[in-house]
Amino acid sequence: MIGMALRHNAACYLIVLLVTAAVSPARADAAALTMGQMQAVSTNGSLDVARNPSLMTAQNTDNSLGVLLLYAPHTQRRYSHSYYQDSSLLSGSARDLRHNAGTVSLSYCRKTSGGMIGLALDTDERYSGAFTRYKRTYTGIVKGSFSHTEIGGQLMRLSPRFVFSYGGVVKGEHSLGVQCAAGYSFSRDDTDYFIVENFQPGQKHHSSKRTEEARAELSAGYLYRTADSQVGLMIRSGRFGWQKTKIYYNRADFFPSAYLPVAVQLRFAGSVSEPYTFKYDRAFGIIAGGYHRPARYIALALEGEFQVPIAYNIKDLRFDETTYFFALPQNLAVNRSGLICIRAGFEILPDGPAVISMGGTLRFVRERKKGMYLRETVRTEEYGGSFGLDIRAVDNLLIMAGARMTYTRERRKAEMSYRFFGSGANDGLTTFLHTDCFIGTSVGF
Repeated sequence: MIGMALRHNAACYLIVLLVTAAVSPARADAAALTMGQMQAVSTNGSLDVARNPSLMTAQNTDNSLGVLLLYAPHTQRRYSHSYYQDSSLLSGSARDLRHNAGTVSLSYCRKTSGGMIGLALDTDERYSGAFTRYKRTYTGIVKGSFSHTEIGGQLMRLSPRFVFSYGGVVKGEHSLGVQCAAGYSFSRDDTDYFIVENFQPGQKHHSSKRTEEARAELSAGYLYRTADSQVGLMIRSGRFGWQKTKIYYNRADFFPSAYLPVAVQLRFAGSVSEPYTFKYDRAFGIIAGGYHRPARYIALALEGEFQVPIAYNIKDLRFDETTYFFALPQNLAVNRSGLICIRAGFEILPDGPAVISMGGTLRFVRERKKGMYLRETVRTEEYGGSFGLDIRAVDNLLIMAGARMTYTRERRKAEMSYRFFGSGANDGLTTFLHTDCFIGTSVGF
């Protein structure tokens, strides 16, 4: 029933787009969002404020407003992990019971005597807001006793970002721009733990982990633009952050008693926190791309992104699911390989107001963490595709709508050592499938 509903909604969505395109009178320009989420070339009207800032010089109106709405109607995650702990034989499973996510982007651009000035409110994460309800279980033999652990909780994340951009024409077809972005991220993870040992209640815990982070990033952009071609370059400083973490917890342990018909309960509660610490978790990067119309009815775009390898230290504070320690702080040395991302897309430009766009994305990165209790390697591969229409309904009005699908493979291998509990390991693959639908507009006046 759910699958039929999704297919029905998708079919109605596509029909509405095609009908809108058919009755619109003018011809649309190129747009980047539906063509593989380009960052350095092509145009999205006022929404260019949050991309290559020199792209704003392509606008021909004194003012423009942009709105983009994105929602994830379908998300699927699959976990395939193996667990090992000294004197233990464990198996585990994990799944998401519910996942809602979306993004709202707003932008404004104004022409001045010296160039274009733009303001935007968006996000530098996949979504500006997300809510997930999850469940994990671990079952097995621990030191000769049967043990079953159920973990359930909900995770909420918000990550808005404010962007200021300036762009101006230097000479002829050459433009330059600068950009300053500042954001805030907040996440709250509320988790309940229930442990059964030898078919009797053993432990029951609750933790609430709250993380706040302030972020900042600087960028510069260049654009060479003619009637049929564009060459764009964007240089990013990397992301600077200041993060604060606090964990509230309560814990109940049950001990069997020879004198009472029920187990003795030991309960305690408290909180632990780490003050704001500096982190530089996104390295210096370069994005370069090109856009060209080799024929009247087709256009091609190709873009590459590279972030240099980076090493930094972070203060990790977490509740450990294996030992049930509520405050397990440690200093982690993080080494991240150079991120490589390739985006490609093409447009079909028929006579009429609509441009049909398709694009794809490949992204690869590897990260290693090393601390007193943890050694972890995470390798991430991401494959994405997008499809949409860009419609110039009337002069100075651009409407864009479409969908994108992203498939991510995350291979995680971790070795844990504990002061009192020996050692453990986790090796497994997690796959994510995100399907997003979006609609946006840019209005010039």
